[in-house]
Parts: sequence; structure tokens; C-alpha cells
Amino acid sequence: MKKELKEKLKQDPKRYKEYLQSRKDAYKRKMKRIKSDPVRYEKLRKKWKRHYEKVIGISRKKRLERRSKSPYYQKKMGYQRYKCHTFQIIARYANNRCKIGKVKALDLWNLAKKQGLCCPISGEKLTVDNISLDHITPIIKGGTNALDNLRLVTRAVNTAKHTMSDAEFFSFCQNIVNRHIA
Repeated sequence: MKKELKEKLKQDPKRYKEYLQSRKDAYKRKMKRIKSDPVRYEKLRKKWKRHYEKVIGISRKKRLERRSKSPYYQKKMGYQRYKCHTFQIIARYANNRCKIGKVKALDLWNLAKKQGLCCPISGEKLTVDNISLDHITPIIKGGTNALDNLRLVTRAVNTAKHTMSDAEFFSFCQNIVNRHIA
């Protein structure tokens, strides 16, 4: 149907609704004819599949296979299953806070594996609920998002450390321990 006629139809909602219904009915009749002929229906299914793969890139089955092999979805060392979105959220937050250097979710996943999925300061196991990104040299003191300046720690440790360097934080903790022991 020509564009001008379609625009005129849209002016009258009742006629446009009837037109849409007639198109739906025509499509249903066409599909009924195609489904009654198995050869023709199989050709159409193959055509849809090729179109879907062309538009999406790969088939759904292949996507699911690829996802199951992905390190994000693997169960590693008996720990809780880590999912891609956790590291994407952390990376997005880090990139918004510090404009110098960009960090990717896959880099954070590799960093977590390198750390053995445990906090380097407290030694606690990192889970999806308690994981947090720490800058060894704080952003406020000139730190960047370079991978050698990042580590994954528990949220409690990161909150306590705030903008302190490691030396300041460890002496702060030592002072607290000495005060309560004596």
C-alpha cells in the first residue's frame, strides 16, 4: 500500500483498525497454506533461521554453548557462581569515578582469578554480595584505573580503608589493635 493511502487510513482509526485486521487475517491464511505443505514450510523455516542468524550473528544454540564455556559463568574452585553482570557493574562504576584509564569486566574477572577469589587484605572469600574494587593508590592521591593499581577486596575493608594508602591503613589498624590489647 502506498504511503499516502496509509497516512489517510491512519486519520480514520476505525478504518485503519479494519485494515490491520485484514492484513493479520491474510497473513494467517498464507501461513495456513504454507503449513499444510511440509516441503514449503521447511523451506520457510530454513529461511527464517538464516535471517535470524544473519541479524543476530550466531544461532541461539551456539550462543548458549559459548556462554556455558565463558569464564563468567563457570563454577571455579567450588566458589559461588560469578556472573558477568557483577564485574560489568563494578567496571562501569570505576570508569565513572576515575576518567584516567578504562577497566573492562573481563580484566576484573581475570584479576579475581589471579587473587584466588579472596581478599588480599583480610583473606576473606569474595562473593557477589561482598566484592568491591579498591585502588591501591587512591584516586584522590593521583591513582588511576590501571590494572596494577586495582585489586578486589571485601566491601567492609574498602569502606574502612576509604582514601588511605596501604601503609596508613595498616598503621591505623595496628593502633586500634594496640589500644584494645593494652
